[in-house]
Amino acid sequence: MTQVVYDQLMKDIRYQEWFKIRSHEVDPDKNVTPINILKLMQEASMTNAKELRVSVWELEKENLAWVLIRKSLHVQSYPLLGQKVKVVTYPSSFDRFLAYRDYKMYAENGDLLAYASSTWTLMNTITRRMAKISAELMELKVSAEEKILEPPKSKIPPILDLQYAEKIKIKKYDIDWNGHVNNIQYVKYILENIPQRFIEGSTLKAINFQIKAECYLGEEIVSEYQKSDNAICHQLKAVERDKIVAIAESTWR
Repeated sequence: MTQVVYDQLMKDIRYQEWFKIRSHEVDPDKNVTPINILKLMQEASMTNAKELRVSVWELEKENLAWVLIRKSLHVQSYPLLGQKVKVVTYPSSFDRFLAYRDYKMYAENGDLLAYASSTWTLMNTITRRMAKISAELMELKVSAEEKILEPPKSKIPPILDLQYAEKIKIKKYDIDWNGHVNNIQYVKYILENIPQRFIEGSTLKAINFQIKAECYLGEEIVSEYQKSDNAICHQLKAVERDKIVAIAESTWR
């Protein structure tokens, strides 16, 4: 990284982008779906990563890739079809092996609609081991005026009383640019297979999830659930490997 580029990045590492909620992003009530909130946040963060020269396309030259460990999404109000929303995102902090990124979604009047925090690591795509965060990235600081979100919780309650399970086959268009199932697709598997009786008349308030392993084209996974009051515990398990690949806890209102 040249000194000119470095000095430019140090001015402000935040990125913001306006989106208009489109018809294919809403549910029957014309509210944007939780999955599409995550997709809009991801779209903004990809552009931010490209501006910071740390996107998947820059890192692949060094046999590196970002891997999501944890993410926590909170929705205060769901934007409607045709509504304009602003997504603000930035890397909030770094340590030796972990990077933290925040996302915030605002209405045109400035109201906070949704927010998410996330924890990532760099993985060497050849050795499949964690790689150290570079000294240049460690020095990046978000503007002092931005309120940093708390990182996602590391503990998610396990399923102790399995109440429902649904098998899923990983298909061609479930695979992303890294050649495996994208983190948002994991959440889609979790949310779209919840039994309707668990969430009848309810709206997702928050979901905290962790990615534990990669999944690949053609694999069969099972999405498992346990409901308690207004919370649901989830896990995704690769059937043939008998391995839990993701866990989550969602709360509903």
